[in-house]
Amino acid sequence: MLDSKLVDLLASLSETEYLTSKRLADQNETSDRTVQTRIRDLRKELESHGATIESRPRHGYRLVVQDRERYKAWLQTEQARMRQSIPNSVEERFRYMLARFLQSEECWKLEDLSEELCVSTKTLSTELKQVEFVLGHYDLVLQRKPHYGVRVHGHEFDKRKCCMDYLVQPYYGALDQEGTQAKLTALIGEVLLDVMLRHRVKFSEAAFQNIVFYLYVACMRTREGNIIREARPDQLARVEKMPEYAIARILVQQLREMEVEIEPEPAEQLYIAVYIAGRRILGDEYKLQSNPVVLQDINSLSSLLMNCIQKVYNLNFKDNLNVRVALYNHLATFHIRMTYGIPMPNPILEEIKQNYPFAFAIAQRAMVELERFYGRKISEAETGYFAIILEMALESLKDDIEKKNILLVCMTGKASSRFLAFRFRNEFGVYINRLDVCSMYEFEQYDLSGIDYVFTTVPLHTTAGTPIYEIGNFLDSDDIPQVRKKLEQGSTDFLRTYYRPELFFAHVTGTTRAEVIRELSHRLAQVYPIPEETFCASVLAREELGGTDFGNQVAIPHPEDCFFHENMVCVGILDKPILWSSNTVQLVVMVSIYESTSAQTQKFYQLTSSLLSDQLRVKRIISRREYEHFMKLLLE
Repeated sequence: MLDSKLVDLLASLSETEYLTSKRLADQNETSDRTVQTRIRDLRKELESHGATIESRPRHGYRLVVQDRERYKAWLQTEQARMRQSIPNSVEERFRYMLARFLQSEECWKLEDLSEELCVSTKTLSTELKQVEFVLGHYDLVLQRKPHYGVRVHGHEFDKRKCCMDYLVQPYYGALDQEGTQAKLTALIGEVLLDVMLRHRVKFSEAAFQNIVFYLYVACMRTREGNIIREARPDQLARVEKMPEYAIARILVQQLREMEVEIEPEPAEQLYIAVYIAGRRILGDEYKLQSNPVVLQDINSLSSLLMNCIQKVYNLNFKDNLNVRVALYNHLATFHIRMTYGIPMPNPILEEIKQNYPFAFAIAQRAMVELERFYGRKISEAETGYFAIILEMALESLKDDIEKKNILLVCMTGKASSRFLAFRFRNEFGVYINRLDVCSMYEFEQYDLSGIDYVFTTVPLHTTAGTPIYEIGNFLDSDDIPQVRKKLEQGSTDFLRTYYRPELFFAHVTGTTRAEVIRELSHRLAQVYPIPEETFCASVLAREELGGTDFGNQVAIPHPEDCFFHENMVCVGILDKPILWSSNTVQLVVMVSIYESTSAQTQKFYQLTSSLLSDQLRVKRIISRREYEHFMKLLLE
């Protein structure tokens, strides 16, 4: 099956004279090597349709037609098929032009592309702006040369990244009727897996697939004569010291043995090495100490993040070894990705944003410091990975299990009471500090001042403030998970010190993000003695660093710095939903947490995150607009 490049080559061949590969390369504006590769592909097509390409040393190539009718019929069929495959939508033309520009460094005249695509040059010129916009994200530029046309200028590695994101399937797969792409990627995957296992390199499934696609694109680009031949000497010297460079060399060698065409150029192997280094999962056996420059960068980045989080959120993770190791290992691969511009997809980004909104907000703010360090934007996908580490850090801040003083109230005899007490200690001993037992008659005179929970087998009519829960006489299987949940969760009365009725605003009239923040800041200032303008400016400044809307109609704005010497949460329900930064928002929870390390604050984070990620409960809050209803849903 022909593509446009093979059609051009076939048109260049002669039946009457031999043409050298150099002459054919000049006519097709490509390299000798590429011509030789295409000759091989074209000969394979022709030989089953009544023709072939004859080669003669020092003379070149000549088209030989053996069965004129058969050849003519096949050529007409191929030409008709290619006419039918002309892109006819804006999206198809976008990918077609992107593919054309990336295939080679030759210039393309708009007039020729216009004729090829059957659209006006005016239309094509307009659509070309989208191509130029996309190329710009990969540090690629469209160069316009008068009388010659347009061509893409930039590094081959950047072109490959663009191909992977936009063109892998349509560019190399649209004409892949024989399943070449599927076969080749499967072969590459087998070789890569073998190398991984032998050298104990670990990847996530998504990272593994991404590297397979990079190697596939590298192979296809090599076939077209697009090879990475140069790297900066300092880059090569640095990467050659990395263990991944040796792995890349072995990988290229094994791929070439399987006829996967990747040149063993040092620069080619360099970028395969950094792709592996930027995607692998690091274990304890990985040593960065061999590269003091990288080690210094990682330590600097780690301190930058820790200091920012402590300054802005009053959270100190510096003494937590597990968090530091996790952050260090992640930064080691992240630093490579940022240095070489390697993208990292995040298949669970939306789940992270919805389930860990506070951790994502912290990560989003911390990324500002890293953006200043690298001088480039950090994607939400990368931010999501840091949020996972920070969620682990927040979990680690919990105090040891808080043991409770429990009173069991029973109506039955002492033997049954002792058995129930034994069951309690056996099932929940880790949560129990003191366990007392009394009868329902003794309960009326019992001093509950030191009791955290009362569990009773009989109904009790009392106005005591201590939480009271009814259970069965023998603590059956239905009671156990309910009691454990109560003991794990502990008392939630403290939540009313965070969520206060005077800071619950059922009707907020603002119609833009800035208006809503100003309105809530003004209402807050009427309750708290705060510098209203300064506080509002701090919240707006934080929003400029990255929106705090994470889906589900919720936004969680907060100031850059602490303004209170206590924890403060302000809830506002908008009269009408508005576009915040990238999502529609109607419920706004403005927070300013002073004491971030206490067990109660972590419980606040957990319960609030659970509430705000629950679509049904959020809808009910917006519908009822009542403080007590909000608190009831918070504790569900």
